[in-house]
Amino acid sequence: MVKERSMLQSRLEELTEELATEAQKILTRLGYSTVRVEVPPLSSERRIDLLAWKREDESEKVHLKVTLDVEKLSHSELSDLAGFSGVLESTPIVVSEYSGKLDLADEVVYEKSRIPAVNINTLTLLLQKSKSLYVLYKKGNFYIRIDGRKLREKREEKGMSLGEVANILGVSRKTVYEYEREGFDATLEVAEKLIDLFGEEITRPYVPSVR
Repeated sequence: MVKERSMLQSRLEELTEELATEAQKILTRLGYSTVRVEVPPLSSERRIDLLAWKREDESEKVHLKVTLDVEKLSHSELSDLAGFSGVLESTPIVVSEYSGKLDLADEVVYEKSRIPAVNINTLTLLLQKSKSLYVLYKKGNFYIRIDGRKLREKREEKGMSLGEVANILGVSRKTVYEYEREGFDATLEVAEKLIDLFGEEITRPYVPSVR
């Protein structure tokens, strides 16, 4: 039994190493220089941090934390990642394969403590600030970010009140107001109704923020 656990632990460490190596290749291909830091885990799962900066513009920095399961990152680890990124003025990103029992899906950004977590296939798009990343997963649900200015413009062009839009969407007037000030993201169901009403231009892609 002890031997089996040891073999499993060794295999998990190998998979984390492979994931970090692939992430480092992506960073290099996109013009980043990297420094690798092995972080002592607070659980049995290995973590590898990659600090990277653009060779052409050293002010553009990212701090990647590589781990197999994003759900196993503790609140203190995520807080530390956010804190270090704030000091370094870098963008924090978690690169992972799983969220609990779920595989991280391609072209979906998962949020943990307001830090984006993506699989290795999505990392390139996120680093390039691609306009194809629209789906956000947080608090157990999928969301689409709304371009508040565009939504307000389209609503006013159609001569619709906040209340009229709210009735069609099945949400409160305050919720529509929050969409327009970009205080709320829309669930996929609501986003589909908004797109039917006003067109796809009322959505906005996910772009990671510098801490």
